[in-house]
Amino acid sequence: MKPFFLSLILISLVLLSYSQKDSTTIYFDMVWDRDIKNICDVSDIQLEKVTCRDTLMRGKDFNVIIKEYKKGVVQSTTKFDSKEDKKQVQMIVDGELTMSEFYYSSGTKFDNADDSFTITFVGKFENNRIKYKVDFPTTSSMREFKAKENYIMRHMSYAPMIEVPLDKEYPILAYSPIFDSYNKEGLYIMPGADNVFNWYKQFGVKHYYVFFLEIK
Repeated sequence: MKPFFLSLILISLVLLSYSQKDSTTIYFDMVWDRDIKNICDVSDIQLEKVTCRDTLMRGKDFNVIIKEYKKGVVQSTTKFDSKEDKKQVQMIVDGELTMSEFYYSSGTKFDNADDSFTITFVGKFENNRIKYKVDFPTTSSMREFKAKENYIMRHMSYAPMIEVPLDKEYPILAYSPIFDSYNKEGLYIMPGADNVFNWYKQFGVKHYYVFFLEIK
C-alpha cells in the first residue's frame, strides 16, 4: 500500500504545482470571416481578437488597461475591469414574499462554464479621433482617443501568441503611427513588449497607446 499512497502524493504535488501557474498564453486570433474582413477594409476599421484557452484561468479577471504615451511619458490611463455589485430582488417563495440578494460581476471574468475567454478590440480613425471599442464576452465599452493620423494595431510579439504573467499589467497590443523600427546603427529592432516603453527614445515615436492585460 505504501507505493500506492506515495504515488498519490506525487501526483497531488504535480497537480498542485501545475495549478499554481505564474503566467498563461494569450493567442492573437485571426478573423477568418470574409464578409467581416471586407467590411473592415472598406470602412477602415481595425479589429483584433485575443483569446485565452487555459481553463486554469477560469474565475480570474482579465482587465484591460490602455495607457497613452507622449514623448515617452504616460499622459492618460483608461481601465476596463470587473465591478462586483449586489442586487436585492423580491421573490415569492411558497406563497410568501421574500427579499433575496444576488452578487454578480460584470464582464471581464473568465466564466467557470467556458472553455476559452476572448476579448475583441475594434478601432476606427475619424476626424482626428480614434473611436475604440473593447468587447468582453458579457460586456463592452466604447472610448475615444486623440490622434492626428490613422494609427495601426501592433502585436507585442512576433509569434501568434504571447506569454502573459499573472497579477501584473503586461503589454499585449499597441496602437501607433507607422514608423521605421531601425536603430541608429541601421539594425532592425522588433517593436515588442520588452521595448514598448522606450519607443520615443529608440524610434522617435512621439505619440502612441499601449494595451495592457492584467490577469488576477
